[in-house]
Amino acid sequence: MLNTYCAPKRAGDFCTIFLNGQNFLTPVKTNHRLKKLLIYSLLLAQFARSQSVHHFSHSGFIGSGAYSKKFIDGFSFISNPAALSQTTLLSAGLFTEKKFLLKELNVYTIAIAIPTSVGGFGILTRYNGFNDYNEAQLGLGYAKNLGHVDLGIQFNYTAIRIAGYGTNSVVQADAGMVWHVMEKLHTGVHLMNVVAGKLSGNANEKPALIFKMGLGYEVSDAVFISSEICKEEDKIVTVIALLQYTLAGKFYLKGGISTATSSPWLGAGLRWKMIRIDITSGYHPQLGITPGLLLLFSSKQKGT
Repeated sequence: MLNTYCAPKRAGDFCTIFLNGQNFLTPVKTNHRLKKLLIYSLLLAQFARSQSVHHFSHSGFIGSGAYSKKFIDGFSFISNPAALSQTTLLSAGLFTEKKFLLKELNVYTIAIAIPTSVGGFGILTRYNGFNDYNEAQLGLGYAKNLGHVDLGIQFNYTAIRIAGYGTNSVVQADAGMVWHVMEKLHTGVHLMNVVAGKLSGNANEKPALIFKMGLGYEVSDAVFISSEICKEEDKIVTVIALLQYTLAGKFYLKGGISTATSSPWLGAGLRWKMIRIDITSGYHPQLGITPGLLLLFSSKQKGT
């Protein structure tokens, strides 16, 4: 647990940081430096003191169409691997964020969705961090439609590197299901780390089991609303709510909020031929703004 007390007014002032019951007096010159210190402390505490490896979180902006048919895209399987079965276009995309405007916390996500006659396949790579702390992940997913139900599975290899600790890695598997209750109503579950090995080099560290349940409703061809409940071991329940509006299949507007940190985010996008470009912005009450950019390339629809 990290708590802080800080009211610096000039260079050389001190900030008291309570980390897992210990306190440290740290000189703070600027608010920007304080922000970095808080984030680095969280990363170190999470890696060095936790009993489980945290999962690779993603922005609520991507993966939002997992519980739908009309609003699905090449990134949707990030929220639930079963969404791959509804992907009809070959697509490849890049999503990047600059968390809290800090270059040390840049996040890069690459997703590739491949529809085939035997089901949908997905490839996912993610990286975030800086020289002293970084995380990388490679994921391979597959999903199959079984009538009103889609089933999916994804295998992930995750590596975490921290200066002074070296690099540790772990392999885990996720499973997902999406049930198309009605034409416009869709729901499902996503179980992360249902099968997982131990973190290499540390027999006490393992990925935490995470349970997600999602619900999506296609109000019309232009409006989609969805919500997702996430419960990770030893952490509070998080709810993510989203509203998406599409105009003429070319213009996109998205908005949502995560209850874990009361963090809202907004996004707007434009599709031109086979290319889609979105810009996003999230906001954390204490840490500030997180801008993002999404690029998605998709194959042509049949008959176009």
